[in-house]
Formats: sequence, structure tokens, C-alpha cells
Amino acid sequence: MSAKLSLQLFSRSTADGIQFYREQKFKRMEGSEATEKFTRTLNNLLKEFYTSLFHGNNDIASPQTMETLKITLKSRHFGLIRGISPNDHPTIISFLQLHQLQAIYIPVKGILSSAANSEDQVDQFLTAYVKDLRMLARGSWTENANKQTEVLNSIKSKIVHANASDEEDNGDVDEIIDKELDVLHDFNYNLAQKNNCITYYLTGFILTKAKKFTQCNDCILSLSTTNQFAKFSALTKLKDFGSFLNYPSENFYNLFLQIEKLLEPKLKKEDLSPDLFFEILNDINEIKITSDMGCSEEHAEELVPKFVQYYIQTRMFFKTREMRRKSGSRVSSKANRKLSKLR
Repeated sequence: MSAKLSLQLFSRSTADGIQFYREQKFKRMEGSEATEKFTRTLNNLLKEFYTSLFHGNNDIASPQTMETLKITLKSRHFGLIRGISPNDHPTIISFLQLHQLQAIYIPVKGILSSAANSEDQVDQFLTAYVKDLRMLARGSWTENANKQTEVLNSIKSKIVHANASDEEDNGDVDEIIDKELDVLHDFNYNLAQKNNCITYYLTGFILTKAKKFTQCNDCILSLSTTNQFAKFSALTKLKDFGSFLNYPSENFYNLFLQIEKLLEPKLKKEDLSPDLFFEILNDINEIKITSDMGCSEEHAEELVPKFVQYYIQTRMFFKTREMRRKSGSRVSSKANRKLSKLR
């Protein structure tokens, strides 16, 4: 393990994780108060070290020298233009001509070097390639917009509004679950509590994107709560540094809990299907929402599909990132094994 990765073990997130699992009654975390305190102390020490190291006085060079050493995108672009021009100071006309040729050269090189069938386009003028690429981009944008509409309509068709009797039944079920949770204290219960806390934390992240989906303040307020001692909010309270995180309402959390029950077994598979997103949509039979989600049923039916789609995309993003990291570590470990054999 490198020194950079070893120092990450003494981060604030690690200390919060130790506290979280100890409060969830995990047996392996019993009596871990000293470890948590040591991790937080060392984390504060490392922060002070980084502050003095990277924000102190720079004795290597003056600020003006460091500023001149910076290479911006603009300076790199002008350097390329000067490199292909007859001299270091091209005129305005020659600069514009070189800039246009450079802008056309990159997409043309991509088309000619690709395996696509572009024999009919080779004899055309260079500007025709730019026009074709723009038309392809517009066609792709239209196709993606149509798919987006189809997905939202598919999710919208599965929305079921819970009536008063359903809400009372859900309340009775919650009471039964609470009574059972008071009795159960085994590993499976702790594991379920941990998963629910993570889902609640992720729901709070989804709630931060509410303004991206709607401008109705009443709808946004109906999806959040000011109760920081809500059920399954233990992880959110630990990660909330300065009361900046969002605490979703219980009904908004239950919405994603329905989706998570379908997502979790599928994302545990090693080989993911390219059509996993659409497979998940097909497995969703119904999405129950309560009357207090959104300021009206019309707004709720417009908001819920967007939230559900974004939640599935977020979960798939984290899963693919985890797979890339594992794949990268396997490749690097394999390369290191080869080097060790050569030595």
C-alpha cells in the first residue's frame, strides 16, 4: 500500500464509520472508542500539516515567476498556431485561416481513422465533414431526448397513489417492524439498519437535485424534513458537518426504498448487462407514493419519474466506478507480478 492510501485510513470518514458501526451494535466494533479518538486526532494533525505545507510561504520562486510558468489552454492554443505558421507572429488573416484548419483537422482525422464507412465522404470538401458531424450530433440529441421521454412516461405509468387506507396500513406495518426491531439485535438486523441508513443518506443527496427538476418551492419543502432525529438518519448526522446536508421526509425515503429492493440484487452481480437500466424498469411493477409528496398530484407525477431515473443512474454510476477501480487494481497487481518475476 502506498503512503497516500495509508493516510486515507486516518480520515474523518473512517472515524465516522467506526462510530456509525459501533452505534449500530456491530460486535466487531465494541470498545472502539479509543480507535475513533486516535483516528480523529491524527486526522486533525494531518490537516494542520497540509495547511502549513501547501499554504505557507513559497521559497522556491516569486509569485510572478510561478505565474509565468503556468500554461493555460489559451497559451497552448496560440503556441500551436505559431508552430504551424510561417513565423512566430502570424497576421490576423493567417491566424484565422490556421485556426479554421485546425478546428476542421481534428474531426476529419477522427472520421478518416475510424472503421466507419466514409468512402462517399472522402471526396467532399473539408467543411462538409463539419456539417455532417453537426447533423449527426443533432440527430443523436433528438434520439436521446425521445428515449428520455419514453423512460419518464414508462415510470409515470407505474405510479400508484396511496389512499387513506393504504397509509393507515403502512403505519400499522411500521409499528410491527418497530416492535420486531426492538427484539432483534443479531447481525442481520444490524446489516439491514446499515443499508437503510446508506439509502437514507443517498436520498438526501438526490434531494439536493430537486431544484434541477422543479421550481416549485412547495414541492421541495414537502420532500424534506427538519427532524434530524428521523429514522435511519444516523449516518447523515455523522456526515453533516455544519448542518449542510438534507434530511428527506419518510415518505420520500420510502419511495427510493422500493427501488433499492429491486436494485440491490441486480447490482451485486459481477457481470452487468448493458441493458440493465431497462431491465430494472421492466421489473418495477408499481411505485407507491403518498398524498403529501409534492404540492399536488400533477406535480408529484411529474417529479417522481425524474427522481427515480436519477436515483437508478446514480446507483449505476457508483457501481461502474467500483468495477473500474477493481479492474484497475487487478491490472496493476498483474503488472507488478510480472515485474517481480523479471527481477
